[in-house]
Amino acid sequence: MALKSMSYRSFSVLLAVYKEPTKSLKRTIYSIFSGQYFPKEVIIVVDNPDYDHGWVEVFCNNLDYDTVFKIIVNDTNIGLAESLNIGAALITQKYFARIDVGDICINERFKCQYDYLDNHDISIIGAQVVDATTGRVSSFPTTKFLSYCSSLVTSAMAHPTFFGRSIIFQIV
Repeated sequence: MALKSMSYRSFSVLLAVYKEPTKSLKRTIYSIFSGQYFPKEVIIVVDNPDYDHGWVEVFCNNLDYDTVFKIIVNDTNIGLAESLNIGAALITQKYFARIDVGDICINERFKCQYDYLDNHDISIIGAQVVDATTGRVSSFPTTKFLSYCSSLVTSAMAHPTFFGRSIIFQIV
């Protein structure tokens, strides 16, 4: 039974695990539930058949959230991109969010991103990244033109900050 103060929204969180430490994954999952908006589903793709994934299922099943946790274990290591594609195919919610193991969401990340997409005619947005060790902020383009120019030479967004409409996976 989930706490009444929690506000679930129609979005999925997608992440992949390879060899990251247990405490890093736990910290990331806890941060997903630190804000005002909570995902209806979390999809975790384990891209290492030798990784002790049994604890992931036990941990997720014992959390007190009304969130569906989908845990997929690849038979072989296929890499991050392909693992995320497998997870993306399982998304059932209106929106999706990306995060990497070891990353921490700021409390209002999902609320800000969800509300922005709900009120604007765009498909995907990102966010700034703050290095927890140095405090350095990595900024990314904030206009369509600058995003286009940036994408010619590098990524216009940090992929673990993506928040977008799930329909884009059906189009691509």
